[in-house]
Amino acid sequence: MINRSYTSYLYLKVKCNLKSEASKNYLSYFWWVVEPILMISVFYFVFSALLGRGEGPFIYQLTVGVVFWLWFSNIVSHSVLSILGAGPLITQVYFPKSILPLIVVLVDTFKQSIVILVLLTFIGLAHGVSSTWLALPILLVIQFIVNFAASLIVAALTPFIPDLRFLVDIGLSMMMFCSGVFYNLDLISEQYRELFLLNPMANLISQYRAVLLQDSWPQWSSLFAIAVVCGLLIFLVSKFIKKNDRLYPRLAIQ
Repeated sequence: MINRSYTSYLYLKVKCNLKSEASKNYLSYFWWVVEPILMISVFYFVFSALLGRGEGPFIYQLTVGVVFWLWFSNIVSHSVLSILGAGPLITQVYFPKSILPLIVVLVDTFKQSIVILVLLTFIGLAHGVSSTWLALPILLVIQFIVNFAASLIVAALTPFIPDLRFLVDIGLSMMMFCSGVFYNLDLISEQYRELFLLNPMANLISQYRAVLLQDSWPQWSSLFAIAVVCGLLIFLVSKFIKKNDRLYPRLAIQ
């Protein structure tokens, strides 16, 4: 998809974006951990203190759901304008436009990796570690594929449909409530459970909880299906971006 000659640019751009983003905040790199902590605190207060539904292992389930959902949602929301918003650059210099959403994916993945390490430390100390954690790298790779597929789709389509950036924000909010971020899969009626798990993030969050909290191995068949479908989407959308490579600069300056 991307020629090796562009890997140096990709590395430098990711590195510069990380430093630039950290320098804009008073808390610098620490803010990457503060954001999920604040979100977890709000949800925990609402469901535990106000609704009285935060008993037992709820805090662990909530933390897992929020951390891995934020990895996905941040990448998608930041990728919407990755091509459309790069007009001054792509009108002057040629390079494959797929690099732009990939930069977003790598930047947000690096930031979230720190949060994931904090999460694993928290759960390991409070809940314990089991052999099923060996499946975690596979889950992370598959979510990376899901994240990249979603990133490419919104980045590729927004220049053609600029209003899509508003729909993405609404869609992410709706998808969060349909992904089991702050409730367990057991609350879903069995007749709708298979439909619910067609949402790749709902499926992944459920699998993360099984591996990290329930000492259960993931459902390999569903993970394989997610990887194949999202891999196919990456291939098709990459072809679409390449086909319209020369058109994007004109769309970006309209």
